[in-house]
Amino acid sequence: MKEFLTNEEIINFYKAGMPIEEIVRKSKYRDKSSIYRILKKNGVTPDRNPKINLSNEEINNIVDLYNSSPTVSAVKIGKKFNISGDSVLRILREKGVSIREQPRKHIIDEQFFDRISPNVIYIVGLIQTDGTIHKDLLGFSIIQKDYELLEKIAKEMGANSDIIYKGVNNTSVLIVRSKKMVKSLIEKFKLHPNKSKTLEFPPIPEELVPSMLRGNFDGDGHFSKREAGIVTASESFALSLYDILQNFDLHPILNLEKPNETWLFRVYVRGKNNLKSLENILYSDGSQLFKVDKRKKLSEVYK
Repeated sequence: MKEFLTNEEIINFYKAGMPIEEIVRKSKYRDKSSIYRILKKNGVTPDRNPKINLSNEEINNIVDLYNSSPTVSAVKIGKKFNISGDSVLRILREKGVSIREQPRKHIIDEQFFDRISPNVIYIVGLIQTDGTIHKDLLGFSIIQKDYELLEKIAKEMGANSDIIYKGVNNTSVLIVRSKKMVKSLIEKFKLHPNKSKTLEFPPIPEELVPSMLRGNFDGDGHFSKREAGIVTASESFALSLYDILQNFDLHPILNLEKPNETWLFRVYVRGKNNLKSLENILYSDGSQLFKVDKRKKLSEVYK
């Protein structure tokens, strides 16, 4: 049974900066309005892009204040005009003002995705299937129940556990705010916001394909008796995954299904020998970045 975010997790992750679209995707709700109601009921005032009743003079003052000093934040300006920081940023964008990146709160290696290694590629694979590029292109997030894995990823990127926010039911989210890192993810690895139907496999060295596959399976892979696979809404991603598994001689199967309103592509591998081969491929680089429970389950399904 699929597990969803609890109301407490919804509130905590919203406060931590997780995009509202990602919260909807991870929750049992289908629209933003339901999330907004939960937030409001618990004393959190979300920015729902309401029509702001400000005069032209006040709007011009907001622009002037923001441009007056690099240390003046949108949140601080919002308090002066009794609106949210997000509303201030929206006004500035509408006025053609270039939004500056906020001062970094956490130490992190912003050149991390400029390098190519098994661990870098694994994390990219995890973001592909279980992560989100924020809509403002200033950050990304990964949500996981494996807190230890998120700690390892944070350490790999030169950060500490301060960038990980705990929810209840053992669900946590790693949130990175870095325009530089997002730019690398977009330009080098074809990642972008709202990627569910348009996700693509990026060009990477052939020897690193197993690392990316491991990230994909750790992010959104499923294992059942005699079977392991991934379900995606992206045709391009599904076809690439199928071809890669076929090249590994795993005899994959590709099905097109429509369990709800959206067509989904299910790529999976069956049979003891194929599953054993898949395990050998996924963990061939010797990296310690992987979900222990999923590797254990993969080992068990072909016993």
